[in-house]
Amino acid sequence: MMKRFASLLVAGALLITGCGGAAKTASDGGKGPVNLTIATMSPLSGSSADLGESIKFGAQLALKDREADLAKAGYKVSILAMDDQAKPEQGTQLAEQLITKKEVIGMVGTLNSGVVIPVSQKLSAEGIVVVSPANTANAVTDRKLANMNRIVARDDMQGPAAAKFIKEKLGAKGLFIIHDKTPYGQGLADEVKKAATAAGTKVDGFEGISLGDKEFSAVLTKVKGAGSDVIFFGGMYAEAAQILKQMKEKSIAAKFVGADGIDSADLVKLAGEASTGVYYTSVAADVSKSDFAPRYAEFAKKPADGWAAFAYDGATVMINQLIEYGTKNPGKAPSRKEFAEMVRKTSGFKGVAATISFDEKGDNKEAKVFIYQIQNAKYPGVMQ
Repeated sequence: MMKRFASLLVAGALLITGCGGAAKTASDGGKGPVNLTIATMSPLSGSSADLGESIKFGAQLALKDREADLAKAGYKVSILAMDDQAKPEQGTQLAEQLITKKEVIGMVGTLNSGVVIPVSQKLSAEGIVVVSPANTANAVTDRKLANMNRIVARDDMQGPAAAKFIKEKLGAKGLFIIHDKTPYGQGLADEVKKAATAAGTKVDGFEGISLGDKEFSAVLTKVKGAGSDVIFFGGMYAEAAQILKQMKEKSIAAKFVGADGIDSADLVKLAGEASTGVYYTSVAADVSKSDFAPRYAEFAKKPADGWAAFAYDGATVMINQLIEYGTKNPGKAPSRKEFAEMVRKTSGFKGVAATISFDEKGDNKEAKVFIYQIQNAKYPGVMQ
């Protein structure tokens, strides 16, 4: 068991330092800079790796941009990028590793709500602050953990927005809801179903699939039999792409609406022409025309997306607090719990993708929901 745990940790973590050298775990007796680490946790392998890498690269770029300011404040900060494989058990094991690393001051992540819920619970005992660039499930912050914060809108904001769009803009006569059974996908689907039913939209079906599934004939046969003219999917882009291709093969003309889990260039890569016309709600603003986009593309060697920008903003929130503390307290670093309190007090910070003001639960009072449509199989979608 110990050998398996050690191998997972080696596979799941990659240390990247801002200055190119190995990070130290002490402050060199007070004579040198205080060495600290901000972790990122996201899937860096598997079907969600495209979005997971965006989180990693966004945080890395934030550190690169503020490295000189951190040095002036007396800190040498490193990024520890960890691969949770989109699996709660892997994330929990990595969280246990973070607790033992005394230089770790906070974490940016995760991508999946089902991962961040147990991870933040584990880290809460040590007060390690988490700023999420992606997690939308209501339970993420409804637990009122002092260390858990998120930049993005909750499911109970995104779900009703999708249901309203489906009724008012798409004029749905029959809605079929598919979800991936995860806290994120099913939680969002539940919110859409609740809001759609309240608005008088007929819900023809509510079916679950599983992450990693590639064959969807059974559920699509039900969609075709119901004659639904709109499908809502709560899940990730890899499964959505397969559903879209199989819809085309089966001549199912229903409009397809997804959410932020399909907000990825890889949806278009995987689904091809079948992605044309897809709608998706997203908690991420379109940053493709921002000043951030070309700088990120040069750094990460991939196009910028909302998850990269939110991770950049999340890391910057932490960096700003460190710079302020270090300037006032030369040669010292805040305790983990003290730092979590500082981050929670963030108010009115204007990032590259969002304005951030955390409330008492850690939700962003400034969070918004956007709706896009993919046109001509090109990402990103066009805002509606």
